Amino acid sequence: MQVQIVGTHWGAYLEQGHLGAIYAPTAAMQYDAPTLIEIVRDYPANTPREALEQWVAAHSGDFSRVVDFAAINEGIEWENEESGDFYFDCVYGDEFEEAGYG
Repeated sequence: MQVQIVGTHWGAYLEQGHLGAIYAPTAAMQYDAPTLIEIVRDYPANTPREALEQWVAAHSGDFSRVVDFAAINEGIEWENEESGDFYFDCVYGDEFEEAGYG
């Protein structure tokens, strides 16, 4: 199963002599995940989306913060339509715009 994730990347900065974490610009990535049945089995939750949210939190180390996620082929849509637009714009760029999306 493929999971599309929109979030912010890790970064570092120097502020008043202290090193701390900051958020780089928002980014999008696709992760390969086990089947939804395996995720629901391994991450007990009230809904498949909640189980997938737990999986994403445990496996999205490229992000400092996950904003939204989807597994479209499994029927788990973006919570916010703008997240989907942002994801496709990041991944497909001009092709997405030329097709009339976003």
